[in-house]
Amino acid sequence: MKKPLLYVGSVLIFILAAVAFIFVPAKAGDQTSGRDVEFGKYGKKAIEYKPGTEFAQAVKRLEDYFQSQKQTLDNSNYIYVYQQAFNIAVNAIAQKEAVKSSGYRPSENDVSREMLKLPYFLDENGKYSALLYNSYDDKTVNQLRADVEQQLILERFSEDYFGTSNTLGNNKLFGLKENSAEIDFLSKMGETARTFDIISFNKSNYPDEEVSKFAEENKNLFESLNLSAISFADDDEATAKKVQKQLISGEIKFEDAVKEQYSEKYYTDDAGKITASRLYQVKNNFENESDFESVKNLAKDSYSSVLKTKNGYTIYRKDGDSTAADFADKNTFDTVKKYITSNQSGRIEDYYIALAKNITGKATIDGFDSIAADENSSAEVFLDKSFPLNFGGMSVADKIPSDVKPLAAATSNESFWKKAFALKNGDCSEPIVVGNYVVVLKYKGDSVTTADTTKKDSVKTEIAYYDENSVSSNIMNSDKVVNNVWNGYAKLHMSR
Repeated sequence: MKKPLLYVGSVLIFILAAVAFIFVPAKAGDQTSGRDVEFGKYGKKAIEYKPGTEFAQAVKRLEDYFQSQKQTLDNSNYIYVYQQAFNIAVNAIAQKEAVKSSGYRPSENDVSREMLKLPYFLDENGKYSALLYNSYDDKTVNQLRADVEQQLILERFSEDYFGTSNTLGNNKLFGLKENSAEIDFLSKMGETARTFDIISFNKSNYPDEEVSKFAEENKNLFESLNLSAISFADDDEATAKKVQKQLISGEIKFEDAVKEQYSEKYYTDDAGKITASRLYQVKNNFENESDFESVKNLAKDSYSSVLKTKNGYTIYRKDGDSTAADFADKNTFDTVKKYITSNQSGRIEDYYIALAKNITGKATIDGFDSIAADENSSAEVFLDKSFPLNFGGMSVADKIPSDVKPLAAATSNESFWKKAFALKNGDCSEPIVVGNYVVVLKYKGDSVTTADTTKKDSVKTEIAYYDENSVSSNIMNSDKVVNNVWNGYAKLHMSR
């Protein structure tokens, strides 16, 4: 299930950092008491989970958002909440520092005016109530004043950089001024689109006969090694060497050693038997290929030396001869197919590139629609699909049609755009790898649309979006940011 906050981008983070960091008065209680944990730093300022901090307030607001979406918050998805809250807190702190360096501070009158608007002091008619104001103690009121002041500082940053709805003539009172030439240029983006016929091949459909061919050529990769092992942590090499000597001398039995607390069982079951036992799987555990060869060549019932593996240190025991792979078995065949997909993707691409070249030759003569009519073809064909040059999928121009699934990963594929838009009318491209597909495009001509007169307004919004995105991204990429979100999460949740 999609986590509801995974889509939260820099702009939303920026917006959340710039609005409503005002604590809930004491009457509502505070849920972070006694859990002061540091999640990182921005410069010298610690980002902590404790009452009143930007981080704690952001966590609370994101928790409320989850609940409003009827999503259950558990330990596993709290990591998403903490990461987003950390980003929000960093942006808020950075913005406050930027305003502070300018010397700006809200006046007492400005703060008082905003205080009168707080919902805690408004009656049922939405009007300020002195009675409600006086129902809160001085400490709570002072905290609210401090938070309102901080809120005004954040608003000052936002207005100075990005403007407000307040204008003087046609210009915003604050923020970056709009360049009419830039807006005209962006408004015309996408007016001209290219039309293509497209042939695509899904790499997931790699033929079984090709899988079988690879399996026969690489039988040894899939044989099962008959091994047991005892593994030790990275900082426990000395214990590993001691145990290895005891095993060889017969001072301790393997079955007893594997039950001890020092046995990490990185690669084995509880009895010490290697679980992922195919040759390529065992080989992948080693950083040094010669160490793997020494294990493969062990005599029956003998032990290896203490070997450095990708997880700590390991002692191997050879229990017997290896077993050849049975490729007639579906599970074994599926293992081979998965191996090719993960480790031999170039082989799959080469197969489909060669196939695409053959089919393109026929399609050039008979037309791409002839491929669509061929029931024996493994190609999928899309005819007369138009889109403009829009690398990155900017919203100011049309994007690749959503119904052309093979091009879903092409948005930021520089090679795709260069090859597609370098074609001359009537030409076919060479096969292009796009995500999990190999595609061929035939350029058929251009189509021109008339600019929408309302597009300039959307372009202005788009410019503001990229300005805000840039600010937030630069803040988060600053050397001043120290992200310890995972450690903070572990302290609060992993021990429960």
